Amino acid sequence: MIIDTSREEQRMLRKKKGLTLVEIIVAMAVFAIVIATLLPAFIFVARLNVVSKAGVDITAIAQQEAEKFYEYSRKYKYSEAIVLPEVVSRYSRSGPDDAPVLIHEDTSKHYRIEVYLWNGIWDGVPAPGMTKIRVKVSIYPASFNTHKALPEQIDSILLFKLPTP
Repeated sequence: MIIDTSREEQRMLRKKKGLTLVEIIVAMAVFAIVIATLLPAFIFVARLNVVSKAGVDITAIAQQEAEKFYEYSRKYKYSEAIVLPEVVSRYSRSGPDDAPVLIHEDTSKHYRIEVYLWNGIWDGVPAPGMTKIRVKVSIYPASFNTHKALPEQIDSILLFKLPTP
């Protein structure tokens, strides 16, 4: 029996060459379909990540501000704390003395801090020496908040040093 070596060699060479053009095109089409179906999920996760990061950042800022006012309450009377140089230089102030709103806007870091203070009376009940504080931080200006991150708010009740009689 005579074996045609050239035909056998051709078959082996074809196996060693790899994939045919049709196989490559089919593989690319399948890959493109998989990517096209997963792309919206990747975009959603990327946007969610940006919103989550913004939320974590403003939560940290709100916590820092609340802690500053806690420190002030440990060291000063209420009337002294709201006129401290670091408070006056950092915040613009509006509202009456017993319920001022302190506002700080940082356009370079894109956030706005609002500190609401209710001194001595809140919810209709007098509370000498006690101050209700609300620290609200939001992304600023609103046009920068493209992903609609919600503002962060921390409420607390502080007991400032009482005036000595």
